[in-house]
Amino acid sequence: DNVCNMASWEHINNKAKDIEACNIALCCRSCNSSKGVKKLEDWFETTYCINKNINKKTVAGIIKKYIKKNKN
Repeated sequence: DNVCNMASWEHINNKAKDIEACNIALCCRSCNSSKGVKKLEDWFETTYCINKNINKKTVAGIIKKYIKKNKN
């Protein structure tokens, strides 16, 4: 029962005022803690993500959908 591998809910966009299904992703506590309040783009550039091969191509579908919808 490794606490780091337990699931938790992460807000994709921490600044969103409403809690919506399109802004919540199920992830491990380690990822949730690593991301914290960082923007996705900034989080993808961290050593944590680089070492774990986490990027916009490898994330869950809901996050890919969020990225596509919020592309500028």
